[in-house]
Amino acid sequence: MIENVEHSNLKKKIKAVIKLIRPQQMYKNAFVFVGALFAVKLFHFFNFFIITIAFFLLCAVSAGNYVLNDLIDLEKDKIHEEKKHRPLPSGLISKKLAIILCIGLLGGGILGSIFFGLYIHFLFINLGQVSTLAFYFGLYASFVFITGFLYNVKLKNIAFLDVLVLSANFVWRALAGCMILNITVSHWLILGVFLLALFLSLCKRKGDLELLKENAQKHKKSYQLYSSKLLEHLITISATSIIVTYILYCVSPGTAFEVNQAPFPVIVTLPFLLFFLMRYMYFVFSEDVKARNFDKVIFDKEIVINFLIWFIFLGVLLYWNEIVTFFFP
Repeated sequence: MIENVEHSNLKKKIKAVIKLIRPQQMYKNAFVFVGALFAVKLFHFFNFFIITIAFFLLCAVSAGNYVLNDLIDLEKDKIHEEKKHRPLPSGLISKKLAIILCIGLLGGGILGSIFFGLYIHFLFINLGQVSTLAFYFGLYASFVFITGFLYNVKLKNIAFLDVLVLSANFVWRALAGCMILNITVSHWLILGVFLLALFLSLCKRKGDLELLKENAQKHKKSYQLYSSKLLEHLITISATSIIVTYILYCVSPGTAFEVNQAPFPVIVTLPFLLFFLMRYMYFVFSEDVKARNFDKVIFDKEIVINFLIWFIFLGVLLYWNEIVTFFFP
C-alpha cells in the first residue's frame, strides 16, 4: 500500500517536472535546423547528428529559462487565476527542486553548448577546414538565455519591444544552427525567421486580448498599449512582409534552388506560404482560442497537410541534384 502511494507520488512529481519545463514549447528550437535545410546540408548523417545535438542543447537552455521565469514570478502566479495551477505555484514542485532543475538545465545547456561548439570547431579544423564558425555556437546559445532572461525580468512589460525581443530569440536559434555546421549566414534567413516570429508573437498578443479582455493588462503590463485593432494592422503588416521576403528570396540569384537546377522554379511553393498565413489569420481574427498558442495551431489538420506537401516540394527543389544522382548514378 505504502509502495503504491510512493509510486503514485513519484509519478505525479515526474509529470509535474515535465509540465514545468514545457516540452510543448520546444518547437521553437526547431529553427536551429532551418539554415542547414536551405544550405542543402541537413540530410547528411554527420550534419544531421550534429544539428540534432545542438537542438537538444538549446532545449535545455529554453527549459531552464521557463523554470527560471516561474521562479521569478512565483508569488504573482500564486494569486493568478490561470497560473496558480502550474506545478510550482500549486506546490506540486518545491522551490528547492525548481532551483536545482534551473541550475542543472541552464548550466548543462550553456556549458554544454560552449564545449560542443569548441569540439566541433576543432573537429572541422582537423578535417582540413581553415576556419569555422562552430566556435560561436555557445555564444548564440548564451544569447538565447540572456534574451529570455531579460524578457522575463523586464522587457515583457514594454509594449512593442516585447514582441521584437521574442522574435530576436528565434533568430539566435537559427544562427546557432548555422554556426555549428559552419554555414555562411544569409540575410534572407535572418529576415525570414525574424518576420515569421514577429507574426506569431503578434498573433499571440491578439489571442490573449480576445480571451482575457479587461484582465489582459493584469496578465502583462505591455497590454496597456495594445488594442485588437492595432494588432490586426501589425499582423497584416508582418504577414505582408513575410510574403514579400519569401518572393524576393525565391527570385534572387545564387540560391540553392538555382544552383541545383530543379525542374521548376521555387516560386511555385508560394501558395503553401499563403495558405499557412491565411489559415493562421483565420484563427486569429475569428477569435479562436488556438490563436494564443502556436503549438495548438500547428496541429490543425489543414496546416499539417499543407506543411507536409510544402516540405516535400522544398526538399525536391533543394536536393534535386542529390536525388538525381541517387537514382541515376
